[in-house]
Amino acid sequence: MIKYRIAKVSDAKSLAQVHLICAKHQKGGFFHKLGISFLIYYYKVILSNKNSVVLLAEDQNQNCLGFHSGTLKMEEHLRQLKKNRWTLGLTLIPQLLINPKLIYDIIKRYFSISNSNSENEFGVKSGARGEYWCWLPNNSNSIDAINVFNKWFNIVKELGVKNVFIEVDTVNIRIFKFHKKNGAEIIREIDLLDGRKRLIMVYNLN
Repeated sequence: MIKYRIAKVSDAKSLAQVHLICAKHQKGGFFHKLGISFLIYYYKVILSNKNSVVLLAEDQNQNCLGFHSGTLKMEEHLRQLKKNRWTLGLTLIPQLLINPKLIYDIIKRYFSISNSNSENEFGVKSGARGEYWCWLPNNSNSIDAINVFNKWFNIVKELGVKNVFIEVDTVNIRIFKFHKKNGAEIIREIDLLDGRKRLIMVYNLN
């Protein structure tokens, strides 16, 4: 039996572990390259933000199977990350020792996110945003994965959100088709600094 609940700061490690596993199976995935230490602290930062909404699914043994994260205010999400940027940076040291070239990708990401004039280089910077949706590959069940997705959207709708923005890289054809089928509309396409193409889509919850 699967239980769904809102994640707490104490769930940061579980979320990081699931994210790490799932991202390795995702085309164009980047966060898994940053290592488990970064991801744990990242989720601690996210979960301490009052505007974050992270819904997780767990089995009868309280093992996290998947989750959907997002924020009601992307502006606050970015401010929180900027406030914690130095500590987040320190968590990257182990991965940089293993792969020094990773620093170039990190710098590109940092400046595209932190530069207020670079909206077309990253993606959504304001409003409600769906961030990461994942389900463990070894517990693959499309119905359960879609359930956590739908439940997250129902929660933010009940909180008064009218529009949720998401980002989908064009290499993830299956994910794009899912969102398109479920009513998300493309509002623009952007070229990322690392060469990827990203679609900004929106769900109208009305």
